[in-house]
Amino acid sequence: MRVVLYADDMEPITVIELPRLAESYLKEKGYARLVVPLALPSLTIAQAATTVTIRTVGIRAERFIRKGQTHLILFTCDEESALLLKCAFLPGQMAEVQDQEKA
Repeated sequence: MRVVLYADDMEPITVIELPRLAESYLKEKGYARLVVPLALPSLTIAQAATTVTIRTVGIRAERFIRKGQTHLILFTCDEESALLLKCAFLPGQMAEVQDQEKA
């Protein structure tokens, strides 16, 4: 599911593709953590384990009821790390992205 991730001051940060497990956990618990994917240089597993710090993004869900339907609005206070999450494009942006990839 594509979702907009907001800062605590309601400023939209990014659009992400939320994993199904995180989505269900947010609906149930109201809080989840996503791991920021890192581009690792060619390190051995032992080197990576001692030198790489894993960054996470804490996401808090708030329920919003509109016309009888419940929606989740997602917030984070880890704004800098949230910008490192893999972004997704909204359906209206996909045609332009595909055109740019072809060019």
